[in-house]
Amino acid sequence: MKKHLIILAALLFITNAAFSRIQFGISTMAGTKSKTDYKNETSINGGFNTRLKIDLFNNIFLSSGFSYYLPYKYNFKGDNYTFYNSVLNADLNYNFLDNGEIVLYGLGGINLDMLNSKSIIHSEEFKQSESSYDLEFGVGIRIEICYAEIKFDNNKEQIQIFIGIDL
Repeated sequence: MKKHLIILAALLFITNAAFSRIQFGISTMAGTKSKTDYKNETSINGGFNTRLKIDLFNNIFLSSGFSYYLPYKYNFKGDNYTFYNSVLNADLNYNFLDNGEIVLYGLGGINLDMLNSKSIIHSEEFKQSESSYDLEFGVGIRIEICYAEIKFDNNKEQIQIFIGIDL
């Protein structure tokens, strides 16, 4: 019985220490080339992001997230097209400046960009999916629970902006 209590106490201590280093966050976001029309011209599209932040060491943390861009539609010569874009990402972050109130950090990581489309052409529905991996890098600033990040996505050659809060 004593052995079980010691193991339970150790597990509670480890769990408490682990969860004190984990934060969840939500943000709004925009990408400068996240919307493409029938002429293959790109434009800004916004969306939402959730993230998980894990403090590893004093100045280093991991963040991973899921971004969902708002769906966009267009009609070309009577045919309807709808696109759904989402991104999974993982970044390694390094705090360059941390004075207790303001934290400035650099980040770099990898994305899995997923694009799904639905087309109605001559009254017939078609669905298509494609995905690609790409790299990103950028900078961020955190003031208490609020954060803002600017990232460069090398595959789409776009700038992404995130503004959010850690819960």
